[in-house]
Amino acid sequence: MKIKWKQLGLGAGLAGLLIVVVLVSLPSLSGQPHMLGVMRWVACSSCGEHYRATLAHRPARCPKCGKRTVWPAMRCTGCGEVVAMDTFRYDKERKDPYCTKCGSTVLEIIDPKVAKIPPVPK
Repeated sequence: MKIKWKQLGLGAGLAGLLIVVVLVSLPSLSGQPHMLGVMRWVACSSCGEHYRATLAHRPARCPKCGKRTVWPAMRCTGCGEVVAMDTFRYDKERKDPYCTKCGSTVLEIIDPKVAKIPPVPK
């Protein structure tokens, strides 16, 4: 039996494609959502409204003011302000993320499992 190299290459390519498809599908098959589908704290950079939601697109539309300015949120460790991670604004200003209330750059991730954002420990 003579093996044709073109057939072998095609078979290897299809096997590789199948492996990639399986690896990409594993997080959704295990019940764990992909990163964009994860429930997290978000905040509006226009009106300051913050709540828990999943973001399919960034920025998302704010239910309070209607603008497309909802981003993932972090909390300032200095004053406790919930800050929208508005990457458009940070890129435009050429600055690292900062608190819009006190100017601190020390921000922490808000645990997405908590129903209410706890106050900053003093």
